[in-house]
Amino acid sequence: MKFITNIFNFFELFFSILQGKGFAGFRVSLNFEVKYILKVLKKNKNLIALDVGGNKGNFSSILNKNIENSEIHVIEPSLINFKFLKKKFKSKKNITIANIAISNKNKNEKLFYDVKGSPLASFNKRLFLGTKKKMTGYEIVKCMTLHKYIVENIKKKIIDIIKLDTEGNELNCLISLSEKIKDIKIIQFEFGGCNIDSRTFFRDFWIFFKKNDFSVYRIGPFGISKLINYSESDENFLTTNYLAKNNKFF
Repeated sequence: MKFITNIFNFFELFFSILQGKGFAGFRVSLNFEVKYILKVLKKNKNLIALDVGGNKGNFSSILNKNIENSEIHVIEPSLINFKFLKKKFKSKKNITIANIAISNKNKNEKLFYDVKGSPLASFNKRLFLGTKKKMTGYEIVKCMTLHKYIVENIKKKIIDIIKLDTEGNELNCLISLSEKIKDIKIIQFEFGGCNIDSRTFFRDFWIFFKKNDFSVYRIGPFGISKLINYSESDENFLTTNYLAKNNKFF
């Protein structure tokens, strides 16, 4: 009986990934994310992009290779990662590195981590049940709203891309845009196990984007799938990437 259950579990996971649910857990998904973003924008030059939660800069690196004459801001709170990013993009004059965290308040917060520079670092002291991982330390980081960062650092009014990977704090980042939300063309965000710890549901994102007249798509290995209506089946905590398009521009 256990063998049969395991087979069903395997197929459940397999078909979920084909839908995009859990696909973001694979490194190759980064290439798909950039590919579909540029396909939606229908251009690959003179873009303004914010990589919020840049970690080691993998997303920005792939994006930079596929666009011309563009302005990229990599926002990363971890000090060790900030130093790594400064060195990595030292020769790239079009890439700005900011050592801050984005949240809905302009104040200092504890950023918990399992190891320094971890991609799992979060404002929530996550419980990795079923694994040996533990949040063993933290650093104090400066927080800033996206509205404040954009006003202080970006001259152009329209921003083409905001990518959010902040380990459960994505909704606060979105809220922090305030009225600037209307000037963003595309927002790509991650949803997964970290949202269990932050107690945020996909429904919260759905309501936010519908309120601001965005269409939401799930990114999968075969393309992007538009979500017509909210469903409880969307509350899947396998790491998944979504793309939200501002209907004002498309």
